[in-house]
Amino acid sequence: MRKVLFLITELQRPVGGLYRFAVEYLPVWRKAFEEKETNFEPLVFAPRDISAPLGDLVIEPGFKDIAEKHSVKIYSAVRGNVKCYFLESTLNENELFDFHRTLWEKYRVKSEKASSYYNRVLCPFWNHMPEVAKSVENIACIDAQDWLSFPAGFLVKESIEKPLVCRFHSGEFGRAMGKPDMENAPVRIEAAALYEADYVVGVSVPEMKFEITNLLPFSGRLSSELKQQRGREWYNYQLWKQREYRRFLFFESDKMHLIGKNAAGIPNGIILDGWKKIKKEEILKAKDLLRRNFPTKDKIMLFIARTERRKGLRPLLEALRKLKYEYHQNVGLVIASVMNDERIEYENKIREMGIENDVVIDSRWLSEKEKMALLCAPDILALPSLYEPFGLVTLEGLAADLACEQNHLTGPVVITGDIGGMKDIMRSGIDGFKVPVEDFSIEPELLASVTAMIMEHPDMHKRISASGAKRVEDDIFKWENTLRHTLRIYERAVQNYSKWESE
Repeated sequence: MRKVLFLITELQRPVGGLYRFAVEYLPVWRKAFEEKETNFEPLVFAPRDISAPLGDLVIEPGFKDIAEKHSVKIYSAVRGNVKCYFLESTLNENELFDFHRTLWEKYRVKSEKASSYYNRVLCPFWNHMPEVAKSVENIACIDAQDWLSFPAGFLVKESIEKPLVCRFHSGEFGRAMGKPDMENAPVRIEAAALYEADYVVGVSVPEMKFEITNLLPFSGRLSSELKQQRGREWYNYQLWKQREYRRFLFFESDKMHLIGKNAAGIPNGIILDGWKKIKKEEILKAKDLLRRNFPTKDKIMLFIARTERRKGLRPLLEALRKLKYEYHQNVGLVIASVMNDERIEYENKIREMGIENDVVIDSRWLSEKEKMALLCAPDILALPSLYEPFGLVTLEGLAADLACEQNHLTGPVVITGDIGGMKDIMRSGIDGFKVPVEDFSIEPELLASVTAMIMEHPDMHKRISASGAKRVEDDIFKWENTLRHTLRIYERAVQNYSKWESE
């Protein structure tokens, strides 16, 4: 038995992409371990946010001694049928200052612009995790999820001398639309991952290539700064990594995955059980609710996402204006997004564009069941993201096709930006349509054109719905596929570490 120390944040409450990733992926891993399909066992640790209610967290007696020794608390709770541990710790002002200095000296991470969450939750978690890890036997590898956990992985690796995998779920270059603050912690932590990790993996091949392309020059400069401090052998390892990162960029994926010597792109999965259980009456009810917003419209389009710029709502609104005034298409748009102050801004924008009678904003919080039924209801699901590392909602759109087809209904045609994981998930003109994205920009004219084409060809709509339903059932999108390839990269991380770090 070999344990993998799986470090993740955002696990305390059922909110966010990392939580969903964990609760869907970990059960598949646990099942494979129990059935002796792998000897890698997950050991999951996350920070406990003291500002949030305890909920189902209870003190874990198995770590009582180590908790008392280091004045921390360790709780446990089940996530995705897997027992997970939550580390609660604090740093006083002097300790926090010293830890910030450690992050700079070891990894060139700057903390001057740090948020309250960074100082209150992340830094204590990163700082105390090495002592906890040293108390655990048989750790063979560390798998850190996103920049929020990477520094814990860096420090644990140094402490227990085991290989580190850093998994990119998204990146600061993309989140900042190509203009990250290079003096801020997230992008520096991500750059450090390229030289601290023994293996890096992204949630899609395009995402991993995007991160390498944008981070490698900066990461190379930082590793050069650390050359004298770390030594010649360490720097030789960095030169090997940099060479292999560049080579990774030259290869195309095979069935959406690509595994190199020190980098990989491995897609996430989707659980289809709930989609297959959706009844025809539920879909028809959701369709009726949408139709009530636009009783005279020929077609209804749905946008379901946050309203931040990278989700592409602004070009979609411009495309709707073109559809109305230039293409003379009678289509209504429902924006399903929880809005706060920005709602007034969007309402004013919509009025200025002359499409106030063509748009409805639905700011309700939706349960998972309500969301699934809603995704089955429109004629067109518009997801024109300008940056999307994987694009789970694209898969959900295809799953909506599956739910509809199984109930002898036609599902939505999914339109996405041709970016990140969306590049690979859908085949344009077969399972849906992809619109080109250049420099974090998408042309409203293209969005309008493809939407008009869908509206004018109902037979094509039916064909694409049927194809989307088949696509989402491909083994590529099963979590077992994600696990199988991830286990391979653990072995490669161990090999890389054994070859280089032992020297």
